This record gives sequence, structure tokens and C-alpha cells, in this order.
Amino acid sequence: MTINSFLSRRWLTALAFSASCLVAVNAQEATSTVSEMTSEQIQQLSYNDLLQLSLEDLITVANKFGMSADEMLEYFLNKDIVAASKKAEKSMESPLSSTVISKEQIERSGVTNIPEALRLAPGVIVREKTPGNYDVHVRGYDNIPSNNILTYSENMLTLLMIDNRPVYSYAFGGTFWETLPIEVSDVERIEIIRGPSSALYGPNAVSGAINIITKKATSKSVAVSFDNALGNNNTNIANIASTFGIGNKLLARVSGNYQWNGRFQNDFFTFYDSRYHTQDFLEITKDKDGMYLKENASDIEPNPRRAGEKFGGNVALYYPVNDKVNFELAAGAQKSAVLTSMLGNRMVPFSIRESQTQYIDFKANAGGLQAQVNYMAGDQEYEKMVKGFHIDLQSFNANLEYDYKIQNLSLRPGVSYQQASYDDSKYVNTAIKEGYLNGKCVLSTVAAFMRADYTAFDKLRLVGAVRWDKYNKPDVTHMTYQFITSYKINDNHLVRGVYSRANRGPFMTDTYSDFTWQRIPGAFNILYLGNENLKLPVMDMIEFGYRVKPVKYIQADFEVFQTKTKDYSWFMPQSIAIKLSESGKPMMEGIIGYDNFDMTTTQIGFSGNIQIAVNKNLTMNVFGNIQKTELDHFYARKASEILEEMVGKLQTPDQPVNNEVKDADFVDQTHKSTPSYYGGGSVNYIFKEKWNINTSFYYYGKQTFAMTFMDTEIPAKTLVNAKVSYNFAKENKVFVNVRNLLNDDSNEFAFADQIGTKFFAGVQLNF
Repeated sequence: MTINSFLSRRWLTALAFSASCLVAVNAQEATSTVSEMTSEQIQQLSYNDLLQLSLEDLITVANKFGMSADEMLEYFLNKDIVAASKKAEKSMESPLSSTVISKEQIERSGVTNIPEALRLAPGVIVREKTPGNYDVHVRGYDNIPSNNILTYSENMLTLLMIDNRPVYSYAFGGTFWETLPIEVSDVERIEIIRGPSSALYGPNAVSGAINIITKKATSKSVAVSFDNALGNNNTNIANIASTFGIGNKLLARVSGNYQWNGRFQNDFFTFYDSRYHTQDFLEITKDKDGMYLKENASDIEPNPRRAGEKFGGNVALYYPVNDKVNFELAAGAQKSAVLTSMLGNRMVPFSIRESQTQYIDFKANAGGLQAQVNYMAGDQEYEKMVKGFHIDLQSFNANLEYDYKIQNLSLRPGVSYQQASYDDSKYVNTAIKEGYLNGKCVLSTVAAFMRADYTAFDKLRLVGAVRWDKYNKPDVTHMTYQFITSYKINDNHLVRGVYSRANRGPFMTDTYSDFTWQRIPGAFNILYLGNENLKLPVMDMIEFGYRVKPVKYIQADFEVFQTKTKDYSWFMPQSIAIKLSESGKPMMEGIIGYDNFDMTTTQIGFSGNIQIAVNKNLTMNVFGNIQKTELDHFYARKASEILEEMVGKLQTPDQPVNNEVKDADFVDQTHKSTPSYYGGGSVNYIFKEKWNINTSFYYYGKQTFAMTFMDTEIPAKTLVNAKVSYNFAKENKVFVNVRNLLNDDSNEFAFADQIGTKFFAGVQLNF
């Protein structure tokens, strides 16, 4: 059953709109005038909320805080962030390279999904594979090792969390963004930490960590929000949410989201002749061995104009017992399908990925004690066009921390446990190894950690963190750490330095792969084998930063960094032999497995970010990164070349030909798959308190993507976006949104889709 048959877009839109109107009939007024607000309510106002206030109301707010109107604007320009040290603090004082993307920035910028929202932050490389489907990296490290399978294009080094709940994939690593049950309408803010952060958050927070903080109900009054945007290529985006109180203290938020993204084309690239073909042509195309490419026919996508489709629903409950004790419970589900890059090597670099998952997340806070337990389950089919990549999954996370303060010293000890189990036995014949796992496989981690934070003379801050992770596969213990110092010269100047180490965790394919691919049935089999003793990638970083407020309303952040990463794993041919099949006929059997090479990557870079609040109606920012990545002792041979060479050396049965790794095969080179410069900026203008005009841009330099079959260059690209909204009634708006205004339709990802201009018109209603 396709998602289209399960849930009609028109039906969802009509239902959402009807529900909004129905609840709005009895909704109570959700907001108060500024003069009636308490100080606590005023503290919940965002910077952009203040920008919409009249001068009289702004002065009223400022007087309640004992500040001038100018000081109040500056106060809210310096956003709160929690991710940098696991406690609320102003971004000006954050000890790490960090950025906060607020809900107001997200709404006004016109971004249509969470990955695109990350284009609003420095240090994040975001490229669109197919419309609505993105590739995201923090400071790069993509396509390492090169000359290999497309799997290595995925970001395996950045940890993504939703309210501190890890949501990365244990299968191949990386994040399947379409599987997030939330959408931008659910986001309160996004906190981004650049650089190794495993000591804070555990495995996979290597190049950085992204924590999406969701909206919560803050009042017992009933409130409903609904937005719907219709675009070209039949694109449809709809979101609905309601907040309300239950009883004396319980607060609730219920939300739903739906997206359908259309392509600009209906053809697909093939490595066979380096051209794009329609599915009809692919059905009759043969490869060089004369075998029909049946796997590349209509199984790619029943609707070739669909780039992706998803819907999700979430419920969040908040129960404050008193000022020191509170409980939170969240649950949700999603169902999605996306046309995206494949994870192996075949003639067509595209495949459909389908997912259906559910989660539950519980948090408790009692004084300094914080506990969180969450569970996710479902099934995912990573490669619809290949049998063997459909699994049932379960993941469990438990975390317990205690924040203890002694004058200027804060200690935060804790323990955690993570377990993931993947099982494909329900979908494949395990006897002939049709699946990549062929049974239930488990990865688990037990960890203990400690963080200390000390402030001396109200200026010097010393932070240290250490964490021990004990894995079941490989059976090792990794220690990661983070040492930070910052010095607050005065209220307008802060310098800081960081030295940290982080490691990546194990993944199912690297560890447990046991898959037989019948490349030519009865004539040529390839065995994919995992390695339970792989070394896990480790990154070390040294970084220096400087934050400054040269004048009021301007805050700038600069950082220079160097990282070194080692213990990468490679997927490459190991041996090939001629064996007798069950019918007695000779056949080739190759073995491709995972192994480590002694390669080191060294990256140096500079990042800058400037935010400006000219006045209450005009804000702007600009940011950029310049960096260079060097590969030392890189194995330069392509996997396909190695396999062909070994086949050419075959002579007699039962005499395998092994891959001979020679010193001459290793080179030192500059990594070209990560752009050497990238960045962006935005300008937001409020006109006559009714109109909001936002323009933004995002750019990156050219890159060369190298994989098994061929290399391709991705040209430099600048994306210009614009959104204009009109507030026709209190908190109710209509808008026009244009993405890629210059219509640069060049590919942003190797062998993927052309991405043209997207036009949207929509409405946002709040009751």
C-alpha cells in the first residue's frame, strides 16, 4: 500500500482545516496584552516577539526588567542555548562553537523542512538530493573514503537528537531525515554544536551535535495553529497543532504534519552510459555482461514524479509538580517514502526508501536529578529495488544525570545505556543469505561520564568532561573527553579555547553484514561480510574562538579549528575464486568486506558569523566557512578496478586471487568532496507591522565526488530565497514563498536530481 492510498493529500488538508475551525469556536484568548503580563510570561517572549511590539509596549516590557528599550532588544538578540553545556546560558557565553536557530527565524525564512532550516547556521553543509530530500554535514567529512560505495556520502559523524533523544540510523549510519516524526512547525529552536562532543552526548557526536527542541504547551488556554502551502510540481505541505490544559496542571500539545514533494524530472541517471533515462528505457537496457537491468525498472519508483511523501503525528504532555519537579511524556509515529541515493553499487544510483516508526520518550526532573528513557520501533526498507534490505528495528536509550553545585563549581555525573536490535528474518530467506543481516543483530553501549564546570573571578571559566563507552561490538571501551577554557574580558568580549576527542559508534552493516548478492545468478556471486573487530573512527580537535559585541545590536562570533581523524573503515574487495555451484557448474565468488586502513584526515578551517539588529523592524546576519581537508595515506584505488583486476588473474578453480595492497597504492591528497567555502545570510524586514519580507541566500563551492564507478564534479551554487507574508488578522497570515529564486537547477548532489525554482502560496492560521 502506498502512502497516497493510505492518506489522500486533499483529505488531510480538509480535515486539518475543519479541525482548526471546530476547535477555534470554543478557543479561549491565548495571549494577553503586555500590560497584563507577568514577568514570567514576558521572559517567554522571543526577540522576534519583541520586534512586533509597539514602542509603547516595548517600553512597558523594558520597565518590568529595569532595562532600556535598546537593552531589551540586545538581551533577546543574545539567545539562550542549552546544548553547549547542558544548562541554559546566553549564546554570548557559550564555551563551544554553537548556533541557535529560533522558531521565528524558521518561520520567516520560509524553509519547508528541518534539513533546509540548517542552512541558516554556519558550519553546516546542506545539499538537496531530490526535492525535499537533503544531505547534511557539519564541517564536511563527506565521501570519506572516496572511490567507494555511495554509503560513505552519508553523514556518519554527526549526532542528531530530538529533545535529547538520539534519532540516527544504526543500519548504515547517518540520519534519514524523512523519518523524523516532527516538522518545522513543531520546532521551538534548533541548537547546533560544531566539533567533537561525544563527552557530552555519547557516540556519533564526532563532527558535531544537532538538538531539535520541540514546542511545548505553556498555557491551559486552548490554542490551535494550522498552515498549508501549495507549490509547483504538486508539492503540498500541511501542519496542524493544538495546545490545551487537562485538569489543574497537565499541559498537552498534539500535532500532525504532511508533505508531498514533486520532482522536476521523471528520468534517472545510469552509470552504464553516464546518461539520464526514463523508466521505460531502463526496462530494456542491458549491462555490459548482457544481463537485463530488471532491478532498475519500475521498482525504482511507481510514480517517477514523486520525490518523497511523509506524514507524522506527535503528542507531548508536560506536568509540573512544583518549581523543582516536573515530568514530560512524548509519543509519536511517522510513515514515509523518499527517492534518494542508493547505499550500494548498482547501475542506477537511486532507490526508494520506505519507513514506518513509532517512539515514546519520558523525562523526569527532580531538583538536580534528570532522567530520560525512550524507545523506538518500526520497520524500514532501505532499498526497495533490492531484496534483502528490509528490517524490523528497535532502539532503547536510558540516561541518568545529577547536577550538583558547590558555590562556583558544578559537577554533573551520569550513566547511560543504549541498545539497538535489527532483524530481517521476517522478510528474507536466511538459509541462502538473502538479507544483509540474516537474523537478529544487537549493538549495545554502557557508559559513565562526568562533567565539571568552574568559574573563577566571574571571568575565567574552566570546563572538563570525560566519558567511558563500553561496546559489545567491538568489545572495547572508548574514552572521550573535552577540555574548555573561556575568559570573559568584559560584557562585550569573550575568548575561548577547546581541546576535545570523540568517537563514532558501530553500525549494523559494518559489524554484522552477511549478504550474498547474486550478481549474475548461477554464474557470479558477491559476498558482503562485516567485521566485528573494526576500529571505530576517532576525531581530535583544537579550536580557538572569539565573540564580540562591538556596538549594541551587533554580535559576532569567529572560530579557527583543526581536527585530525583516524581509524576509518573501508568496504573493498578482498578475494575472488572459481567454485562449483550446486549444479556442478563453475561460478565466480567474490568477497567484499570491511576493514581499517591507516589513513588520517586533517582539517583546518575558519568560521565567522555576524548578527545585526538595526532596529525593531530590521534584522540581518551573514556567516561563512573556509576550510581545507587533507587525506594522509589515502588508498587511491577504486573498488571496481580492484575487482576487475582480480577477475583477470583467475586461472583454476579453488585457487583464490587476493587483493594485494601495496605501498604504492597509498597517496597524500587534498579531499575535494567537501567544499572549501560555504555560508549564507538573511535580511528580515517588518513593514507597517503587517508585512514581513525575508530574503536569504546560501552558497557553497565546487566539489568533486568520487565513487566506485566514476567521478563527477558538483559546481558551485548560490541559492537565493524570498518569503513575503501579510498579517491580515491577529497572528493569521497569507504568504508567498520562493526557493531558489535564480532558478539555478544544477545538481547539488552527485548523480542526483536537478533542483529548480519552487513556488509556494499558503496560509497560516492561529486561534
